[in-house]
Amino acid sequence: MIRGAILAFAALLSACASGTTIVAGERRAATNPENIQVLLEEPAQFELVAVLTATSRTGFSPQQSLDHALAEIRQRAAAVGANAVIIDSAGQGQGGGPIVGTVTGGTVLLAGGGSHPNIQDVRARAVVVP
Repeated sequence: MIRGAILAFAALLSACASGTTIVAGERRAATNPENIQVLLEEPAQFELVAVLTATSRTGFSPQQSLDHALAEIRQRAAAVGANAVIIDSAGQGQGGGPIVGTVTGGTVLLAGGGSHPNIQDVRARAVVVP
């Protein structure tokens, strides 16, 4: 019974986030998600590849849920061949208040709050920066 509970818990964690990809430019060869730059502002030059969304409900804290959603954004950006993402919004989903994000070492840090802290949404643009 304990083994079954552990397996169910592992399956839950493996489905950490879900999202969408709308290809809006030229799709390229896939890249490594770990190499995707996370940007909070538009660089001087970039080429739009796709518009992305991700939602996570599985973290044990708002920060962990946001980390899962950001990992999903990176996966989706890499799949369309981007080398960076521009974060357009990051914060609580389903009616929560605004949360402002800053990037430190590839992690988006939270400030703010709302009614559903563990449901986190990220909206971003997958881009190629020369």
